[in-house]
Amino acid sequence: MNQSSYLAAIAILATIALTVHLIEKCAPSKDSPAHLASIDGLRGYLAAFVFLHHASIWYFYLHTGIWRVPPSNLFTHFGESSVVLFFMVSGFLYFSKLFAAKLRPIDWRKLYISRLFRLAPLYFFALLLLVLIVAIKTDGQLKQAPLDLLAAIARWAGFSLFGTPDINGLEGTALIIAGVSWSIAYEWVFYSLLPLSACAFGIRPPTRWLLLGWCGIIIAIGMHAAPKILGMFLGGLVAAALVRSKRFCQLARHQVSSVLCIACLVVLVILFRSAYHFAAVALLTIPFALIAGGNNLFGLLSNATAIAMGRISYSVYMLHGIILFVAFDMVAAPQASPSLLVHWANTLLLTPVVVVLSFLSFRYIERPAMEFASACARRRENKSP
Repeated sequence: MNQSSYLAAIAILATIALTVHLIEKCAPSKDSPAHLASIDGLRGYLAAFVFLHHASIWYFYLHTGIWRVPPSNLFTHFGESSVVLFFMVSGFLYFSKLFAAKLRPIDWRKLYISRLFRLAPLYFFALLLLVLIVAIKTDGQLKQAPLDLLAAIARWAGFSLFGTPDINGLEGTALIIAGVSWSIAYEWVFYSLLPLSACAFGIRPPTRWLLLGWCGIIIAIGMHAAPKILGMFLGGLVAAALVRSKRFCQLARHQVSSVLCIACLVVLVILFRSAYHFAAVALLTIPFALIAGGNNLFGLLSNATAIAMGRISYSVYMLHGIILFVAFDMVAAPQASPSLLVHWANTLLLTPVVVVLSFLSFRYIERPAMEFASACARRRENKSP
């Protein structure tokens, strides 16, 4: 990839930030101030980087017909390192709950209901769009035995824990969402293992939740979950342990720590072709722990636009692949092989579409579901003696 790709990445990130800023000006968010501003801002950038990663993959896919990471280390890390950091964010948030559980006992039912309503509505909306696109691509004809078709959709509906098979004979069905659902499966495995993890913190969850943990182990074995992927959540454990120290948090907020964060990321991109190695994950843990401790990378992570980007990060993550697929496979001629400049120009034009649709998705799918889960939790608490 040449210099134009890096300039395009800057232009696309700027367009995302500008679009988010304009939307927030026109329709200000009613959400409460972020409790972990740097973490929320980080999420926004990570989702944007994943979008860039898959946009670059699409360029080579249109030329070669092979879906694989781009030849650029930077664009590879836009995707892989972002996923690693997403896992660390989850690990940090929930291991922090375990550290605090002796003072604030975990309501396991509330935790899992919250997770279900946080992830499921948008996931199923994306799945609905995926099935609709499959129907269009297969000309509305049944090309698979009805029971096999239902079984394939059911496996997808299990948050990809049971695989992501082709639907109705459409080869490469998973490419419609850029294959992102595999990370949702690992998130659910991690959540299911939390009750067992709690035992290591001296916490004894009720038996039914321990059984859920054992079910998580069985599912992880069944889906051939890679230990090195599950191990990425442990970066969040390291961060959760470190931020308990006031001294560490003071050091993390220092500007020198911002320089250290950036230096670690530069070294990562230069030395590692992939983020899915122990040494790369260990290196990523350093800037993540500092960010979890309050570092905001010279304000890049804590400004209002970054936090607003963070709010829609799940929608960007789940929907950008569908938008890229519709644009590059269905609207444009699939056999077309655009120049690199044309491809990035097209991606730049799609960027506001991704942001606007993600805002609508957050406002009308994600937020109502979260509010419903919160209302259910309040009603349950009010009924408690």
